[in-house]
Amino acid sequence: DFIQSEYLRCKFGNQTVRARFVSTTKLMCDVPRVNFSHTVEVEISNNADEFTRNKVTFRYEMLPVVVSVQPPTGPEQGNTTITVYGENFVKTPRFSCRLGDTVFPGIFVNSTKALCISPPTQKLGFYQMRITNNGQDYSTDSVDFEYIPPTFVYDVSPMRGAVKGGTNVTISGIGFITDGELFCIFGGQRVKPIFANATRIVCRTPPDYVGAVQIRVSMNGYDYTWTGK
Repeated sequence: DFIQSEYLRCKFGNQTVRARFVSTTKLMCDVPRVNFSHTVEVEISNNADEFTRNKVTFRYEMLPVVVSVQPPTGPEQGNTTITVYGENFVKTPRFSCRLGDTVFPGIFVNSTKALCISPPTQKLGFYQMRITNNGQDYSTDSVDFEYIPPTFVYDVSPMRGAVKGGTNVTISGIGFITDGELFCIFGGQRVKPIFANATRIVCRTPPDYVGAVQIRVSMNGYDYTWTGK
């Protein structure tokens, strides 16, 4: 049993720190700083002299590092699969992502790659992406992810073109972002527009399609707006 005392101590390996009494079965201890990954034994003392010998272990891991995200933008309704690249990612039950102040589960891929599904937001703009391995200690560096306005398409013209491709198709709508990863998708083939502004995109049809194809528009190369055409 833990005793409420000024002599309560936790020992991590050979480093001893003060413990804070919570109850007879619970203490809180601030983990001492180290500079490398390793495992230590954690022991407790009620008198700062005699420690337990239960051989409970604690694992030090280097803080995760976030280097880049792809795509760097996504719609405000969320559900964008963001690939996060970095270092020191560790697969744990508490592996999580954080955009701004919103924390949500992350998908561990390997030590340098993770997936984060963006939550919806009510405020557009830039949010810092951070990663945690333990649900408490986050990467101190970060990369910005930008929430952008929704895109709407209300007209596509012309509705027909030559099988050999090369038809200029004008897509009209609102919310087009011309300085991002703007694409038109004909069926499964992605093409860059030959002209774009905030309300109009012109894309040239690719060759070798026969019959009706779905036309989609993407502002980031990952999330698509269906034209209905």
